[in-house]
Amino acid sequence: MDTLFAATYDDHWGGYSNASHVTFVQRLLDLCPPGCAILDAACGTGKYWPMILASGRSVTGIDQSREMLNKAHHCYFTVEIIDENERQEAFAQGKAQGLPLIEGEYTIGGYHYYPPIAQARRWTVDAGFTVMDEGDGYYHFLTQKQSM
Repeated sequence: MDTLFAATYDDHWGGYSNASHVTFVQRLLDLCPPGCAILDAACGTGKYWPMILASGRSVTGIDQSREMLNKAHHCYFTVEIIDENERQEAFAQGKAQGLPLIEGEYTIGGYHYYPPIAQARRWTVDAGFTVMDEGDGYYHFLTQKQSM
């Protein structure tokens, strides 16, 4: 699957910015201090990076597809790209910190399957996060760590 869609992804899905996603990314940026670093998990080819970079923030991209990362890095060579070993280490560190991380996405014939949204929400809350906004209902959560 790593190379199946990377070559034509931007032509079919990644070349446009969904209005609800843009609104959601802007909401995230409004909550983040100027100059901060943003982690774009499942970044694909980096289609929201121009918006993040233009806001004065830095971005690090991570994706399960090495080919998507290669395309992103070709367009945005100043953005840090995380390799597979770094991704696994970051995943382990995030889990150790209690972040609601799951490796729950998989594909069959190119179609994405995810756990039910209620399950993803429950995992997020169980990990100690308050869901502040669910955006467009496509597994995009703005969360805040609950005080302990």
